[in-house]
Amino acid sequence: MTMSKLRILALFTNFDYINPNPVYIKNGLTRFFDVVYYGPGYSKVYTDRVDKVYKDCGPFDAVMIDTFPLFFKERKEFQRNIDNTTLCLKYSRRFHYEYPNYPMGLYNIDAPLFLYPAWFDPYAVDDMTIEIIRKFPGLVIGSIGKEYAAGRDEILKDVVGPDARMIYGRTIKELVEEIGDLKKLITFPFSIQEKEYLQPKRHKLASLVIPGVRYTCRQKAVELLKPVQDQTGIKVLTQENISNLFIHWTSINKYRNWRHRKCINSSKYAYTCGSMYRYPLRKFFEIPAAGSLLIAHPFKNHELFGFKHMQNFVSAEPEEILGVIEMLEDDADMYDKIVSEGQRLIKEKHMTTVRLSQLRKIVESVVNNDYDDYMWVDGDLIIKDRSGKMIVAK
Repeated sequence: MTMSKLRILALFTNFDYINPNPVYIKNGLTRFFDVVYYGPGYSKVYTDRVDKVYKDCGPFDAVMIDTFPLFFKERKEFQRNIDNTTLCLKYSRRFHYEYPNYPMGLYNIDAPLFLYPAWFDPYAVDDMTIEIIRKFPGLVIGSIGKEYAAGRDEILKDVVGPDARMIYGRTIKELVEEIGDLKKLITFPFSIQEKEYLQPKRHKLASLVIPGVRYTCRQKAVELLKPVQDQTGIKVLTQENISNLFIHWTSINKYRNWRHRKCINSSKYAYTCGSMYRYPLRKFFEIPAAGSLLIAHPFKNHELFGFKHMQNFVSAEPEEILGVIEMLEDDADMYDKIVSEGQRLIKEKHMTTVRLSQLRKIVESVVNNDYDDYMWVDGDLIIKDRSGKMIVAK
């Protein structure tokens, strides 16, 4: 017997993010829910208050909202948060004049509310964002993770590059503590689309790519390994982001993501880190999916999300990378096993379809007034109902 889909009102802003994950989640909602999208980019005119749309187009089982509409009345703050997106080119000059009632009336709605700040960057959190999340009368589902909330005694020291500019900001642990109610925060790590899952190549020579922004561990790895690549025989590639001058353009953004995947797939090994905050950036998921062996300075509590040292990735400081590669070059079976298990972890537990199915289970539990709490165990999201029963969300 097929269960009917829950009907949700999705108050979203439709545009392409630099990080593709929010677009995948938003576009994939229709597979698991009966969705009515309402917000800039989905229609030309937004003259109605949200509570009127809810009443006229309902009934709805739940309402989901991304973070942008909650910044609506603060023009300066809103503009800062959309600075690096295509939205600023499409809407910013007219947005606040054409949509005067959006999202007014949100808190008059009697259905369960879910805030999905999929674009959320823990490095750029300000007091306004924290206050919005703290006061939000529903569950907050996104990348703010209490599981990997490293404090000041746990973050990297002697930081360089982009990390050095962030050191005076809040740690993730401080963000979580300021928000206060831990039960309202549900950690959703990044996920991977099917098209990002690539067949591993058969490499004749050892090669290492260190993609992305030069956070401290990545920069140290480059400084240690690139000067000696002729002696070691290990080709070291670096791939930094395309200039911010171009990331507003959807076509360039898609090319950037495609090039990023192909570069990882063409390298036998890939090294990454979670910046000074030990945060699970998307590269932890992209690298195994793209068929390269993940070597990483791991994020905090990575085991909870299924990452296991020497089983599906290798944990290493920058100074240890060369030794790891030399060991695996002498043990082809171990190399193949780690790559295979890394891909299996992503395919079984961190694909976008898996994340959306988990989201459906959470919404169903809340709508049925049966949700109490959750936990992550070995890559599985476990929901605790009001009777204390633990259910794997899948």
